[in-house]
Amino acid sequence: MTRALLLAGLLLASLPACKGGKSGDDTAAGDGGGSGDGGASADGGASGDGGSAGDGGSSGDGGGDTGDGGADTGGDEPPDDAMAGKIILMDDRGEGEVIAWRAFSYTDGSTTLVYVSPNPEADCDTVADYLGRPDSSGQPQVIDPSSLFLQDYCNLSFTATGSLPMEVDLEEDAMSLIVTATCSLGEGTFDYTTVGDQTGYFWSGTWYTGTAYQGVLSVSLDGDDVRVSGSIDSIDGTYPLEDGGTKARSTVDGVVYAENCSALGDTPVF
Repeated sequence: MTRALLLAGLLLASLPACKGGKSGDDTAAGDGGGSGDGGASADGGASGDGGSAGDGGSSGDGGGDTGDGGADTGGDEPPDDAMAGKIILMDDRGEGEVIAWRAFSYTDGSTTLVYVSPNPEADCDTVADYLGRPDSSGQPQVIDPSSLFLQDYCNLSFTATGSLPMEVDLEEDAMSLIVTATCSLGEGTFDYTTVGDQTGYFWSGTWYTGTAYQGVLSVSLDGDDVRVSGSIDSIDGTYPLEDGGTKARSTVDGVVYAENCSALGDTPVF
């Protein structure tokens, strides 16, 4: 996968779910807050040019959870050492909690994608659809991502290029591992609406997306599953549904146990 294709996929992933696509300012975190007719897995994580799933329900061609790994993250509580912490916006507009309760992964040997949700209801198929898995006609889906997000929490995505295992200092190597945070802050819901030239599901509160530029992380295989461990220290991001952006301080560290989700292999990251 080329650098340009990888970044394009990552960019879509941090958007809301929509039809049409809001044209942003070339931000790494996508132009929106939900999931859209064009979702890929953007500079980090969510889907599409908008925020959720519209005309197609929340599940793609496959329905049902197609996660096939052994690192089951769907327990009554997250693992004791699960990656957790806070992402604190430097402009004082809020902060988002991080907890790696549900995590899904796929690797083709040269590219590895891990998606992390704080919502215990998250499942493999919904994540794949949100990140741009096409429907039976080959079109990206517009899905309601409410089951992937929680108010005042941030979702994470990790996209690694190269063979595993790897350890990356984000300040020294910005391309081997791209880490994105997508935060649904403030009181809000994912509403089906039109913003600019996008129609889809958008977070009605504050939608923040950013890419980590400081931190040290390792990514390794655990059978068919993927494990990410380490810390995220600093993030640079934007408000895709508004003008402007801000950096953020992060206290996030711990371990992500990401179960194998073969449906992610059908997203534009691969």
